[in-house]
Amino acid sequence: MSKATKTERIPLVVTDRAKKQDADLAMKADPIRAIIELVTNSDDAYGVSSGKISIELIRRTKVWAFSVRDRAGGMDQDGMKSKLLRVGAETSGFEYGESVRGNLGRGAKDVSVFGTAKFESIKNGRYTCCTIHGAREAEFDTPERDVSPEDLTRLGLKRNSGGTLVTVEVTNGTACPQFSTLKRDLVNHYQLRDILKSEGREVTLRSGSESVPLKFRYPPMTRVLSKVLTVEGYPHAKLELEIDRLVDEVEEQTGRRDGRIPGLLLKGKRAIYENTFFSFENRAASRRFVGNCRIEYVDQLAREYSATTEGYNAGNPIGIIRRDRDGLEANHPFYIKVREQVDPILKRLIEQEERSDRNTSGRISEKLKKRFQELSRKLSEEYVSDTSDEETSRSGDGPNDSDEPLITVIPPKAILYVGETKSIYIKVASSVHASRVRLEVLPSNSIELADESKKLKDGKTTVRITPKLTGTGTLIVRAANETEVLPFEVRPHRPLPPPIPTKLEFEKKSYNVKQGRQKRLRLVAPEEVVFDHGDEVRISIKGESIITRGNELILKANNKDGVFNCHVEVEGRLAEGSVKITANCGDTSAFTSARISSHNDTKGTPFTFDILDEARGEFRSEMIGNTVVIYGRHPAVKRILGAGPKFPHHDDPAGRYAIAEIIAWELVRKILEERFKEPDKDASEIIYVQRNLMSKYLKICLSVLL
Repeated sequence: MSKATKTERIPLVVTDRAKKQDADLAMKADPIRAIIELVTNSDDAYGVSSGKISIELIRRTKVWAFSVRDRAGGMDQDGMKSKLLRVGAETSGFEYGESVRGNLGRGAKDVSVFGTAKFESIKNGRYTCCTIHGAREAEFDTPERDVSPEDLTRLGLKRNSGGTLVTVEVTNGTACPQFSTLKRDLVNHYQLRDILKSEGREVTLRSGSESVPLKFRYPPMTRVLSKVLTVEGYPHAKLELEIDRLVDEVEEQTGRRDGRIPGLLLKGKRAIYENTFFSFENRAASRRFVGNCRIEYVDQLAREYSATTEGYNAGNPIGIIRRDRDGLEANHPFYIKVREQVDPILKRLIEQEERSDRNTSGRISEKLKKRFQELSRKLSEEYVSDTSDEETSRSGDGPNDSDEPLITVIPPKAILYVGETKSIYIKVASSVHASRVRLEVLPSNSIELADESKKLKDGKTTVRITPKLTGTGTLIVRAANETEVLPFEVRPHRPLPPPIPTKLEFEKKSYNVKQGRQKRLRLVAPEEVVFDHGDEVRISIKGESIITRGNELILKANNKDGVFNCHVEVEGRLAEGSVKITANCGDTSAFTSARISSHNDTKGTPFTFDILDEARGEFRSEMIGNTVVIYGRHPAVKRILGAGPKFPHHDDPAGRYAIAEIIAWELVRKILEERFKEPDKDASEIIYVQRNLMSKYLKICLSVLL
């Protein structure tokens, strides 16, 4: 009988690419995450001792940086080698039960994914410096040596004291945050809440000569529940649950979900892992509660899983702490059991709030309800006409087109991006007799104005605005006794451009064409198609319910993106279902379908309007079906209408004006979406039509509501 051969086990090699991927997953190109990592490391280094942590934003022309320093004892060279140069190793003490946060053995290394992370530390009178490059490799800038006076000054330490300074130079293109934005996001971030509430921890943020303390305080609230629960299947686990109800609902301080005040904080012994409402994230009434769900057993599960190299444990089959540091694993059986314990409690509290809201007498006055009915009748036929598929012209888009507007704001509706300054052009008619314009922003903290009052030159001026918070709002422009408004929307970042087509194709797989109306269908192709098959396109249609305005077309390059395109002009003839449209270019083809509908399907669109005591993130309002829904908890709305559920100022003139402006904008937005579906439409044409439509619909809404 032959002897069994013992096979050799070969350890897997972790490549630089894998290290960078892990670091990118953890940091997500967000410097806030890196700062939090370094601040929590400093807090862990202090333990129960009091101490200071300083965060600095370092602005430079080309490469910006941020740093975090502490006076928590420091590291020597051996300590740095152990804690910084061993990726995934057990370095923090978490695995031995120490009261610290780190358990993945990666945190300090991952911050270097932004460029370089320089770790300088002083311990027992000795100075050590190590630099990590791009989460891939590290070097000791100098061997461990005696500390110098310059070292002590740079690290902000006194002789015979120890501490660490970490400086991250950002060279990967990540944008430098504004000082005010960084302060707001750090103060409100749930992972820093316990640190910034602690009396023994002094955290400051500075940039240049500007320095501010970072402190977190909960708004007024009352305790509604405090109890200790057991977790089924985990006899040694104890769940300490505390829930408070906010006295007044709080406005969102930031567009980041990790900065919201409401929610249950899931905590281990020291770390805060996530802020959640479990199964009730989408229930508006949940936003009235704040709480702590302390489960130290999470730390034990993490330690046990980390220590296990082989075998399967049904109660702890996967790491419970996510590698991307975005909370706990929702599919872990322990997490599921915790959710099953807490969900019924949350459900009871939330449903109690919802019943109270339903029993509250009418949100909207009978007078406003009647005006909404009248407004629906006035808007319905206009809306159907304006959403037709006919080509847009520069005449007849609104009343008094020939009259010069008293105040012109360009653009009439602005799309802004956080941190990007935009110029707004203002023109005031000579008949207004104004020498200056005065500016006001609602909500006041949404954008930063370079000037609140601007002098007019030949009736014109330019205003520079810098958005700070995501969401919607209004810029109010006043000249003498005249007023104009600029609705704006602030988005977190610019959208990615549409993907380049890989073949000849219609922009959409299907189209709707009304009987007797014309429509333009866009056909696109990459340059390879034109090179291989030529630029001539022939259109054929199977069916008689639609005709084309010319069957032979030429593909031409679009100057914006280099994609070749042409437009197929079609007209609906007979309402008899769908037809197939084929575009042939040499030996290649593209297909789409068009459905013909009767133009007389409806004579008007009945609208309904409602104000809900809800928040929907950055959305001030939405058009759901034919209902314009205004979200009363949006900061821009709440400031004018007052707090829900009654919205006490909705019958005031300012409240009615705000409601009229929101309704008008939602209708105009939907009309523009219908009429300008092709991406290569001229921007000036869209702005012109938008301005005229807004003027038209705002006048209709104001004539009824005021």
